[in-house]
Amino acid sequence: MWPGAREMGGLIVLRWVELSLAGGGLWALWCRMQVGVAEGRRERREQEELRAYAGLDVRLGADAELPELAVRVSRLMAEKSVFRRTAVLVRDAGRVLSVAASAGMEETTVESLNAWAEGVVEAERRGGIGTRRGRVAWADG
Repeated sequence: MWPGAREMGGLIVLRWVELSLAGGGLWALWCRMQVGVAEGRRERREQEELRAYAGLDVRLGADAELPELAVRVSRLMAEKSVFRRTAVLVRDAGRVLSVAASAGMEETTVESLNAWAEGVVEAERRGGIGTRRGRVAWADG
């Protein structure tokens, strides 16, 4: 090797290391920026979703029907939330739990939810779900 080649090689390696570290720092900075952008998007979506829920009129008027409201709620949730398939379950006066409305769900899924709801009601009647010990949950007859 010619004189000074060893020193030049050392300087080249040192410069390469400096550039690599600087590039790594820029990469880390870029990654942090992308995380911040994604968090900002997520926060804006959440705020939009909350504004949509706040704007939903859930009062039932004299001529309004619960199924109509359930349809509006399920559609709004499927449209604005991260959940693209939603269902609204309600209890009727006889304490029967069932799907009042759904959005984005197949009929077989709705049928499965209704079957599950029947099981929940039956378990409640036996005192297994949603009841406190020693408390009668149902007054049948």
